[in-house]
Amino acid sequence: MIKILHTSDIDLGATPLFTPDFSEKHHQHRLATFNALIDLALERQVDLFVVLDHLFFDANPDSEWFKAVELGLLRLEEKGIGVLLYRGYPDDGGQQGIDCLERYYVSQNRSAPVELVVGAETVHLHLLHLPLSSETTSASTVPSESPVSYHIGVLLKAVSGENCSNPYYDFLIHHKELIQVLNYHYVAVGNRYPSELVDDGKVLAFCPGSPQAIDFTEKGPRYCALVTLDQQRVEVEKVEMQQSLFDHARIDISGCSDEKDICAAVVALAQEDLVLQVELVGPIEYPLTLSRIVSQCRNMFTYLDIVDHTSLLNSRYVKSMAKENTVRGKLAQIFMAKNQSTNDVDQQRIYELALRDILQRFNAVQGQNSGAEL
Repeated sequence: MIKILHTSDIDLGATPLFTPDFSEKHHQHRLATFNALIDLALERQVDLFVVLDHLFFDANPDSEWFKAVELGLLRLEEKGIGVLLYRGYPDDGGQQGIDCLERYYVSQNRSAPVELVVGAETVHLHLLHLPLSSETTSASTVPSESPVSYHIGVLLKAVSGENCSNPYYDFLIHHKELIQVLNYHYVAVGNRYPSELVDDGKVLAFCPGSPQAIDFTEKGPRYCALVTLDQQRVEVEKVEMQQSLFDHARIDISGCSDEKDICAAVVALAQEDLVLQVELVGPIEYPLTLSRIVSQCRNMFTYLDIVDHTSLLNSRYVKSMAKENTVRGKLAQIFMAKNQSTNDVDQQRIYELALRDILQRFNAVQGQNSGAEL
């Protein structure tokens, strides 16, 4: 029996894609996630620790990340756990990385499988590239002197020439028949986004995704895979790993009478280590001051982002304003007419934001011009 911890895209040193405001905390969370992976490997006494694609976010990461990785991998080696790093593009070119970690890396150009002996058993790890073809080495063509041998495919999507930007494209299903023909015990996939290929209850290929999210396309729990192989079965256990949980929520604030009620609705979602993007929707009867809402709620979250998709144009407030024989009344009439003349959601949002900006300007001068007769 062979036990493997399989993870992907740890991305040490990564900065959140949507804001620099909590970069340092996010860096520490990614480092804590890496250390948690090391601890899990030791706790479960795995035989092999495999990291696919991006161990580091940049080609020349900070020395802090190298030191942490080197110490963590040494802890594994001291307990007899084998370590294999399959490099994604960003890990290339960093001289420090080559000096410190090169002995763990498997060349992207390697054609022969990596062979590891664990007790009386042998593991063959075959590096695969997309698109797979019928010429890819199958398990049956690899000789082994060990009475028990396992064949694992390693598929690095980041170096396979495939488009990695679409999290909804299931590239595994398009290669199902070829993966079946290879007859490997398990195909370990490296990619930010989780995926799996199951046939008749058997896991053929699995990608746990990144163990720590970097933006809101990666919402929800993040995992690594603990894989147990023997001659009768393949068992894949997903273990939750993230140190900060990214999520998205939508709140209809049409029933909120003021910003205090909105704050209460946002705070009701608070939980430890949550990075939350809240989308506010629904008609409102008063202009919102988003910065004030965020400032009153942010301490309850690791990070809070609020997106305002509410509508003031269809409110009783603006309709009442449109009846005024004033400058702002005339403007309200114009914006309401333009909003009703199009079904383009993006264009309607432009009118919405433009009206709010104008109203803020009126408020800034305390209505000195808003009461002027036409």
